[in-house]
Amino acid sequence: MNRRVVFTACISLMALTSGTKTPEASLIVPNVLNAPVLHDTDEWNCFIEALIWVESKGDSMAIGKGDCVGILQITPIYVKDANRIIGKEIYTLEDRFNRQKSIEIFNIIQRHYNPSKDIDVAIKLHNPRSGKRYANDIKDKLLTIKNINK
Repeated sequence: MNRRVVFTACISLMALTSGTKTPEASLIVPNVLNAPVLHDTDEWNCFIEALIWVESKGDSMAIGKGDCVGILQITPIYVKDANRIIGKEIYTLEDRFNRQKSIEIFNIIQRHYNPSKDIDVAIKLHNPRSGKRYANDIKDKLLTIKNINK
């Protein structure tokens, strides 16, 4: 993947996560800039882009093992937990195929269980059964994205 594509993808992701586009989400998903963070917003958004690359290579229609689908390979229980956290049935299983809504769901889960945005915690929360190789693949991709953006 060339530098311009990765840079554009990272910038697009930052735009998506810094202000939601769906009216329902704008009421319930806090702006990521207001969260207490260990990592700055740019790094967090690049982390999400790296995770997307490892999970699905950016294919919003990707179907993985079991019930995992979409760019982030989100499971039905992930959607259910996000809805429980926000106190409303906003997200559906079909939303897992929508890039923007998948990222919103991911950020809801992360803000609730990982408010410091610790990348190691985020990886384990997202895929609890994963090993070191999975975490290293994401971190390697994150370094690539960050180096491209320098």
